[in-house]
Amino acid sequence: MKDLDKSLDNNIKNMREAKKFSLEMKIQALQQLILQRFQALTTISSISFAVAGIVISVRSDLIKNEILAFLSAGLFITIALVSLGRHLFLIRSDINTIAKKIKDLPDEDWGVPLEEKEFKADWWPETLYVLLIVGVFLFGSSFFCV
Repeated sequence: MKDLDKSLDNNIKNMREAKKFSLEMKIQALQQLILQRFQALTTISSISFAVAGIVISVRSDLIKNEILAFLSAGLFITIALVSLGRHLFLIRSDINTIAKKIKDLPDEDWGVPLEEKEFKADWWPETLYVLLIVGVFLFGSSFFCV
């Protein structure tokens, strides 16, 4: 009977460890996905700004409307800076959240099922992406519109 009790205790302990591990992996995966959205947007808008800057400075004879070209270049740099700033803000927020969860771990009851929390996605990347599309359209239009 003692062996059965010991086996049950080990199973409960293993189940708690499995829940902890699963929770940690899910949190890390979610944080990485959130950050990758901003990393991609920052990279793409930075490349767009670099291309626009090179075309404006080297091949300005291709541009028919300088106002549109400079407006789109300004939009590209604004998108890059805002997405980078939001990215850094989320990293800081994640550090604070992880630190709080680490402090709360000793008080956590791992014998009960995990609660599901509602996740709300950040709307910044989609908004900045739409602005990036507008910037690309404006830059493309600067080659044709007089």
